[in-house]
Amino acid sequence: MTIELSKETEQYLEAYLVEQGLKKDAMSGVVEEAIEDFLFKRMLDGAAKRNADLDPETAEDLIEGVIKEDRQKQRSH
Repeated sequence: MTIELSKETEQYLEAYLVEQGLKKDAMSGVVEEAIEDFLFKRMLDGAAKRNADLDPETAEDLIEGVIKEDRQKQRSH
């Protein structure tokens, strides 16, 4: 995969990496982390939109149910 950055962004990123004592090859880790953060935010935004009309009590009940189910699965393994 090839990712193109503006010259300015690339220079800022390279300068940041140098300031942190990292090498230029650390850039791929920064890009990967940024993509993960981007996707996680999109997932949260989507969940918030899908559940916008859910009252807080129902949401809490659903969350507690999922947590309880997960703990039961973990105990059985």
